[in-house]
Amino acid sequence: MILRLYSYLCLAAIALHSTVDGVPLVPLRHNASFATSRLRRQTSTFVELSPRGCCRTAGASEGVWTSSARPSQAACEASCTENCAGYEWQPWRNLCEHHESPSDFHHTGGNALCRCVQKI
Repeated sequence: MILRLYSYLCLAAIALHSTVDGVPLVPLRHNASFATSRLRRQTSTFVELSPRGCCRTAGASEGVWTSSARPSQAACEASCTENCAGYEWQPWRNLCEHHESPSDFHHTGGNALCRCVQKI
């Protein structure tokens, strides 16, 4: 029991002081306990789902999106405005997919090079 409590406290301390590229990590909010929840990167307007992968719906489909070429992930994010629930960035192709529905961000899957980022 004491070892389990110690494990939870260690995980909480790591999560509170962890960053990726200077951006703090925050626990996902879902029904799983804190110890088993994944972490994701959060900025002021967007959250990157973790682990890295392509955006997937609860039914494991790709959802509804439109794609366009962008020179960088920052350009892809900047172009996610009205009717955009988030985006998927594919760096090896410089391809930006703007997703139309929040349900497209249930989980990640497929290629681990993709970055699935939801607007919050």
